[in-house]
Amino acid sequence: MLTKLITHKYLYIFMITFVGIYHLYIHILLIKMENTNINRSTLSDQAIVETIGAYLKQKRLEINKTQAQLALEAGLNRWTVTQIEKGEAISLVSLIQIMRALDILHLLDIFSTKEKISPLLLAKLAKKKKQRARSPINKPLQSDSSW
Repeated sequence: MLTKLITHKYLYIFMITFVGIYHLYIHILLIKMENTNINRSTLSDQAIVETIGAYLKQKRLEINKTQAQLALEAGLNRWTVTQIEKGEAISLVSLIQIMRALDILHLLDIFSTKEKISPLLLAKLAKKKKQRARSPINKPLQSDSSW
């Protein structure tokens, strides 16, 4: 009977601890969700650089690389990687090298441009499109028969 009571006591403590950790986890997630709705246009340049640095550090840690390994793959020195992760400004070329080493260059797709054709030019091109096939003029039709 005493063993069951002790077991239930530890189970109760475990459940309280688990529920507390669960609530803490939910709270952290809510804070992160609030931070994703930041109006970036109101941030200072320094705050944006710090946000980029934190993002790059998170990505580096997700793939389990040290700053030295990342720097070597990016063709930079470790100091440059440290600087951006600390929120210091680096050159755009260095940022691209780091993004390439982290395999996140796809984030730059937002900067791609597409050539737009004006509706007037599109109508002209559609008008010039061939409507039917014609046989060549002044060329006799070739026949396979030997008549």
